[in-house]
Amino acid sequence: EMQRLGQKRPMHKLDMGRYKVEPPAGVQAEDPAIWSSTVRNAQAQLEQSHLRGMNIELLNKYGSKSWYRHVVDCTRIENALTTEVTNLRRQNEDLNKKRKLDQISTGNDLRRLNVEWNEYLQKNGPLEQAVAMLTSDVLRVRNVAK
Repeated sequence: EMQRLGQKRPMHKLDMGRYKVEPPAGVQAEDPAIWSSTVRNAQAQLEQSHLRGMNIELLNKYGSKSWYRHVVDCTRIENALTTEVTNLRRQNEDLNKKRKLDQISTGNDLRRLNVEWNEYLQKNGPLEQAVAMLTSDVLRVRNVAK
């Protein structure tokens, strides 16, 4: 089949001849093998027709019950999936809330640390000036002592 598609050849037509039940005609009417084949074909068609009839009877008898059962099963599956989707959405929302709270908490910590750092800078400014003055005083005293 893949070869046929690759060569872009058309699909073979269905042989509908086997579904026909016609007696052999002409010279074939006298051949017992052809009559035997025709009888087997007629029996197969009769059996197929019988099976179709049985299927219709079964459908009439059990079809509505089977369909009702199918609808009940589909409804049960839909309810289970709806519950699962609801639970997953709730979990997703809870996770997003937790992340948001963590971000807010971390933002507060960063702001507090930034304030602390600025306070240290403000405290270090006068100390650095005092150290610079003392350093210059020490250098001046050393120069005088020499």
